[in-house]
Amino acid sequence: MESRPGTTRWYGSMSGWNADYAPAPEQLRRQRSRLLALVGQRLRAGWVGWELARDRWQPVIPVVLEFDGGVQ
Repeated sequence: MESRPGTTRWYGSMSGWNADYAPAPEQLRRQRSRLLALVGQRLRAGWVGWELARDRWQPVIPVVLEFDGGVQ
């Protein structure tokens, strides 16, 4: 897996992930058509950044949803 400038190696393992760090509303706006294409797809798994010590979600870590066919 090859990394690009300004990214770390694991980014390439998440389909569709772009490390541009835009605010969430802007990211949703940019990905609108791709998200709409997922309507009707079965959600198979999801991952969030969870801080065990404080038992809370870490919003600075991407949320990853995996749909049928391995689309993330």
